Amino acid sequence: METPHKARHNMHHASASSCRFTQPGFGGCGMRMRTFVISGTAIMFTLCGLLSAAPATGMMVEANAALIDHQVDRPFHEQEVTFSGAEDFQLRGTLTLPKRAKEDEETTFIGVLLLPGSGPTDRNGNQPPRLMTNLLRDVAHDLAKADVATLRFDKRACLVYHERWPRESLEALNEFFDWPHFLNDAAAAFRFLREHDRVDAERTIILGHSEGGLIALQVAQMLGEDDEASTAPPRGLILAGTAGRTLDHLLREQISRTAGRVVTDEAQLERIMADLERAMSAVKDDEPVPDDLHPMLGTLFSPAARNVIRAYLTVDPLPYARTYDGPVLVVNGQFDAQVSAEIDLKRLREALESRESSSVTARVIPAASHNFKIVESHDDPGFVGPVSPQLLAIVRQWIDATMTETESESE
Repeated sequence: METPHKARHNMHHASASSCRFTQPGFGGCGMRMRTFVISGTAIMFTLCGLLSAAPATGMMVEANAALIDHQVDRPFHEQEVTFSGAEDFQLRGTLTLPKRAKEDEETTFIGVLLLPGSGPTDRNGNQPPRLMTNLLRDVAHDLAKADVATLRFDKRACLVYHERWPRESLEALNEFFDWPHFLNDAAAAFRFLREHDRVDAERTIILGHSEGGLIALQVAQMLGEDDEASTAPPRGLILAGTAGRTLDHLLREQISRTAGRVVTDEAQLERIMADLERAMSAVKDDEPVPDDLHPMLGTLFSPAARNVIRAYLTVDPLPYARTYDGPVLVVNGQFDAQVSAEIDLKRLREALESRESSSVTARVIPAASHNFKIVESHDDPGFVGPVSPQLLAIVRQWIDATMTETESESE
């Protein structure tokens, strides 16, 4: 297990693709991998299979800009923004301000940075064209109606940046998708939001969904260790559908569940699980992955993804939770098929409760999926439909209560 400090300074991992590296489209994933993605069972490998859609992404950027410009009768204002991330990589996002920001030019608002989940998930919580949840977009719009400003951005794994990705080698791609780059990108986004003249710097928090929650915990520690006042840590955290374990545990559960549905031979199922353990051990020990893995696992452990897989398998969120000095809301969907409401939420809550002074609130959203859509069971992927009204209400209420206390303390 890595401590927070070791993880911060020693990780050289890539949040990259698990694809086979082919021609400059970076496509080439196998159908089995896509089956995992479509069924919602592979948390960390969703970049695979989507890279072949890269040539069409220019239209997505133009569509985003058009939507931002067309704001007639909306209860908020949005604008396209850019800021410098790790190694000066230019990141694009959407700043959403409450409607009264134009009417009242003096008021500053609570600010929330929204961080997406794994893979090429964009500012809205989508992976166009296949996975369209609009989770973060809907959260941003709901918060704006409650006089809360938000920033959401396309992380560097998003296809809108594909023309700026390195193409000379797998190693160059892995370096570009280095895990610390994602942390520093998020830290830069937080600074950008916190320093905006319409945002109250003392009441700025981070909401991270899935992988975004892990990044939020790590970024909070990074900023807390910085001596500059402009990089003070977030005033609070919201961890939505965030794992309370290293993801080797979740991967075992997901592969076992998925393989159990499609493999009827018990011996084959045992082989798949044994091969999974061999492969994960090799990745953790920085050794070559065995070349005789069951075909169902071959694409998951592609050489193109070794760094990102090792990051996911070794970074434990609990030490970061125990050291964060601020209020935290932990929310999980009851029928989340990726992150367990019974196990992960409980582990995060207990780690946060072990702190001496800061509060923690934990809530399970009834009949909600990993993306907080209303579903009937764990078997429903839960990508479409409106975001759970209960999630939106709980987030609004927690922010209002927590930030009101912060405002009182500062007076």
